[in-house]
Amino acid sequence: VYDEDRQVGIAIAEKQEWNRTLWVWEFHIDLDYRQKGLGRQLMNQLEKIGKENGCRVMVCETQNTNVSAIRFYRSVGFEIGAVDLSSYTNSDIIKFEVAVFMKRFIE
Repeated sequence: VYDEDRQVGIAIAEKQEWNRTLWVWEFHIDLDYRQKGLGRQLMNQLEKIGKENGCRVMVCETQNTNVSAIRFYRSVGFEIGAVDLSSYTNSDIIKFEVAVFMKRFIE
């Protein structure tokens, strides 16, 4: 996503053929451009691309400590699909930081 010559957002996604999932690996909107609808537009564009490529669901991962990301993903139709208690280290639980996998079904 660009504002004239300035990059203000990016999404990197990949289709997983075996389960028809569009995996959203990276999703970022510049802090100065948040709360303006760009994230929603970008996510809707990803859904369109996923649908055109036969995907049934979009999946992303964040951390339980990234509350703003979880709120954003929920606001654009994602729901919590799974939690991994040892995705980052063997002591994730002790550190109170676990992986949260979120999903949004493609219509």
